[in-house]
Order: sequence, then C-alpha cells, then structure tokens
Amino acid sequence: MYKVPVITLSTKLSWTNKAKPLKTSKELIFNPLIIFFALHGLSLRNQRPNNNVLKFLALLYHVLWLIGTLGTVMCLINLPSSFYTFSAVVKVVSLCMWWILFKSRRKIYQLLRALGRLHTQLIGHVPPFYKTLKISLIFWIIFTMVPGMNNVYDTVTKNTVLSTCFHIHIPLPNKAARICAYFLIQTNHQFINWSLSYFVNLLIIFCCWEVNLLIDALDKRVNKNFSKALLEVHEQLFETILMMEDSLSLTCFFVLIRLFMEFFRIFSLLFKFVKGKPQSVSVINASSYAIFTGSFFIVMIFTADNVQKGFNDLHRRLVKKSLQSKASKDVSLSDFQSLGWSESVVLTGWGIFELKKKLILSTMASLITYGVLLQQLQQ
Repeated sequence: MYKVPVITLSTKLSWTNKAKPLKTSKELIFNPLIIFFALHGLSLRNQRPNNNVLKFLALLYHVLWLIGTLGTVMCLINLPSSFYTFSAVVKVVSLCMWWILFKSRRKIYQLLRALGRLHTQLIGHVPPFYKTLKISLIFWIIFTMVPGMNNVYDTVTKNTVLSTCFHIHIPLPNKAARICAYFLIQTNHQFINWSLSYFVNLLIIFCCWEVNLLIDALDKRVNKNFSKALLEVHEQLFETILMMEDSLSLTCFFVLIRLFMEFFRIFSLLFKFVKGKPQSVSVINASSYAIFTGSFFIVMIFTADNVQKGFNDLHRRLVKKSLQSKASKDVSLSDFQSLGWSESVVLTGWGIFELKKKLILSTMASLITYGVLLQQLQQ
C-alpha cells in the first residue's frame, strides 16, 4: 500500500513556565525586532537573561521615563491642558507595558520558539514580510527624530518656548546648547511615549501574519495529502494560538489604551487647545501621528481578525476531511482530540482575536465626539 509523506514534529508545544525549549533551532523568529526590544532592557532571546548591558539599558529606560514624566507633570501644573494630561497618561501606560513585557518575557520567548519550529516544518524559507519588518524599524528611527527637529526649528527661530514649562529651567549657555537640549528633550518624549508601544504593536501584527502563513501552509497540505500527522500539526497550531493569546493579550490591551490616548493628544493639538504651541508643529506632528498610529491600529485589528477566521475555516475543513476518511485505517476522527473541540476558537483573557472591524467605527465616533467637545470649550 502506498503511503504519502507526512510531517513530523518531535515535541509538543506548551506555554507553561516549566517547559524546556529544544536545543536545536536556537535562532528566534523576528530577530530584527527583538534587537530593538533589547534597547529597552527587555530580552526576548532567552528565558533567563542575566546580562549587565541589559540591566544598564533597563535602568536607562526608567531614568529617561522619569525625566520625561517630570517634564510633563511640571508643564501640566504650570499650564493645565488636555494635551499634557493625555501625555502623562501615555507615559504611565508605557511604564506599565514595560513591566508586563518584563514579567511575560518567558512566555513570549516560548511563543517565538514555537512559531519558529512550526515555520521550519511547514514553510522552511524566510517569511515574505521580513522586508516589511525592517522598513517598519526604519520608520521608528524617522518618527523618533523628525518631530524633535521640527519642534527645535520652531522653538529656536520663532521663540515660542513656554517660559513656565519645565524645559526652560535648564541653564543653557548659548543658542547651540539650547538647540541640542530641546532636540534631546523632544526625542526623549518621543522615545518614551510611543517607542515601546510601537514595537509591541509590530510584534502582535507580525505574529498574526506568521500564524496566518502557517494556517495557509497547513491548508494547502490538507488539500494535497490528508494524514494523521496533519491533525497533530493542527493541534499544535491551536496550542500556539492559545500561547500567543496568553502571552500578548494583556499587552495588547495596554496598546489599545495607549493608542486611544494618542488619538486624544492629536485632537488636542489639531483643535489648538494647547495655548502657545506653534501652529506648524501642531499640524505636522499631529497629522503624521494620526496617519501612522491610525494605520497600525487598523492593521492590528484586521490581522487578528483574520487569524480567528482562518483557523476556524481550517478547522471545519479538517473535520470534513476526517469524516470523509473515517473508514480509513490510517485516519480516524475519534483518534484526535483536536477535532473534538468546538468549531470556533474560544480565547480567554482580553481576547486580542476578538477585536472586530466595528471597533474602528466606535473609535471614530468617540474621536468625533471628543473633537466637538473641544470646539465647544474653545468658544
């Protein structure tokens, strides 16, 4: 009797803390992104990072956060406004996100190892979106530096610095020192406000894209040669999705909070609710943030929603194939617990895969309502 080739995975996946990863395939998926997480003192390369450089980077991140938060609080005290209020909330959310990532780094490490093993077995080659990942990291550098240069230009040439704000209390001997100081201060705000959230957003999006690639690859193999090994891979893919939800769902919740706060900060600038802010800075910075953060917000919703739909479609197809092959000696529906689960993937926690497209409409409605309220307060 002719036997079709099957896929073999030597180890079942698990997201418990006691699980030990394989000694092979130490190279993690999304390595370019992991390097940028290390700049914040967060290591996703191993389960127990013990590196003095990482400790220094973690301490540096907290020091920069403290400096930026102190400046925002002083500005809020001297010049109360919605812009500085939302800026302070964004910084608190960023710090909470850092600690959540620090506590869940082992789970994220195991998730990346699991995705890497499945990718090697089902696909083998480098994911096609790696170029997109590298371009996204270049955008991080641009959006961290450019607003600082724009703000420095308007601040120095037009003398629009708020004398009551914390930034002006730094003793500066000359104009060149002022330019450097204001650039570093603004860049620090950019780094603290959205850098970590941006990388987490990227991690969620590219993990969803990777899972979608695995679903498509498994779906093609099901159509070509249905076998018992495919059902085992299906079960491990299901466990990987649960692993992803368990390790990233709470972080995703804070990403959503931070995005909402960023939108409200943008509206505060666009409606000129902050007195003394240069008009060009308000329009350019706010518009770029609106386009950039809004795009990632929508992409995250769509990619997470596609994972849920794609896996459920694959599950139904496997059930149908198993029923058709029930009489076969090689494949039996009753032998596999994975197909005994409910047809829909039910995920717990904050449910990053439960995000629906209608959330975009509710977000737009909230922003429009907030904009109308700001206009009424200005009149």
